[in-house]
Amino acid sequence: MNNRIARSVLEGNHKMLIDQYKANLPDVCALQSTLNDEILSHVVQEFALSDADHTWAKEWISDTATIFRFLRHHRFVRSFALEAIHTTLIWRLNALRLFALPSVLLHCLPPPICDPLGRPLVFLQLSELLTCQQTMMDGLLISLDRLRIHLRSLNTLN
Repeated sequence: MNNRIARSVLEGNHKMLIDQYKANLPDVCALQSTLNDEILSHVVQEFALSDADHTWAKEWISDTATIFRFLRHHRFVRSFALEAIHTTLIWRLNALRLFALPSVLLHCLPPPICDPLGRPLVFLQLSELLTCQQTMMDGLLISLDRLRIHLRSLNTLN
């Protein structure tokens, strides 16, 4: 009985989130346009980004789910979300570097393997933390970014 209630609540929340995403998608796209046209060009000049870093930053900005989460977190106030995204982008460029990727800490099982609600299954491989040359947090953050990219590719397939 509790499983049915929990599933019903999760499905209701999922539907509300999807509706909210669809309703705010034009705002997300407009924010992405501003980020690409104005913010990213300033960051590229300010930090003299390499082509690889520029491509990486552009890929992150083009992830509509990520930008939606920023906008939603800031209650859909564009200026607050823009400032937070700018700050996070600079942090990502300083803290997360693609050339320093550690062993895979997170393993996502391929589709169609999923939980009862259709979400992908992810395993944290703690043994990989011991072999990481970087700090545990850096390794985990980079692995989470890999997971974000993987989930984005799963969402584009569906």
